Amino acid sequence: MAINLRWREELANKHSAKTLKQHIKGIAPFEQTFTRAPPLADATIENKLTTLRRDLLNITKSASVSSNLTPQQRSALKDLRKNNELHVSIADKTAEFVVMPKQDMIQTTTAHFANGTVYKKLTMPQ
Repeated sequence: MAINLRWREELANKHSAKTLKQHIKGIAPFEQTFTRAPPLADATIENKLTTLRRDLLNITKSASVSSNLTPQQRSALKDLRKNNELHVSIADKTAEFVVMPKQDMIQTTTAHFANGTVYKKLTMPQ
């Protein structure tokens, strides 16, 4: 259902389900049996999902988050972020801080995207 909401929001009134399905089949790097446009849900379900999404957004916007960092850690992180030569992020799997030279991050990212067997630039049909 969440995939359906994402597709609807992204492509609202731009493409029919048939056009989108044809587009996905043309660009997908895997077998056709695994490619299909998200199924359309009935109006009742769509309304409930829209309401749920709106309620969740309201909750997350109003929720306060307390820091789990000590004052010293917050100060050190602030100093690291001020350094334009460093890239500060959070690791995907371990949720630990990652600090690396920005140039190394750019080179690594560029090398990953340049690998045509893994990544392919996608364009949406007009």
